[in-house]
Amino acid sequence: MYSSVFTNGAKKTGYLVFNTFLGTTAASNELITVFNSFISQGVNELIIDLRNNLGGSTAMQDFLANIIVPAARTGQTMYRYEFNQQLQQDNFPLLKKKFGWSNGAFKPANNTETFVKNGTLALSRIFFIVTDNTASSSELLINNLKRLWMLSSLEKATLMVSLLDFSPLIYLTRCLCTLFPLEL
Repeated sequence: MYSSVFTNGAKKTGYLVFNTFLGTTAASNELITVFNSFISQGVNELIIDLRNNLGGSTAMQDFLANIIVPAARTGQTMYRYEFNQQLQQDNFPLLKKKFGWSNGAFKPANNTETFVKNGTLALSRIFFIVTDNTASSSELLINNLKRLWMLSSLEKATLMVSLLDFSPLIYLTRCLCTLFPLEL
């Protein structure tokens, strides 16, 4: 993990290179340290560099998303797991026996993650830098946050749609990277 802050007039932009979503206490503590530093320096824009981030723990994605999300979004749905009808109707005897799971474990109400703002970071814009190696929890983070800001276009950018509907992607041909600019 690497972080830095750039100042341009009244804009203070935090830059975070985040290479994996490993759900460890050390990684969580490092993120808290980075974002506390961003807060103390008055960061109001954020660039998250997810190039070569192959994903990892959804719990770590939840943790990071809750640091970034605007406080007004607390309590709103971040995402939910959807299971087939057999599981939702509590028809999973092997799982009950093997793992001790109880009825209701696969109901939508029990598999919905909501935003819970963590910290006081308040952003006007956020950008994601990704490549074709960016996957999994990185895509989940982008999808969870892109709904909260309006997607804006960049000059001389081509709007593309990804095969997995993790779109729209803005592909900048000169820098060989993909950016998701999100503005309040």
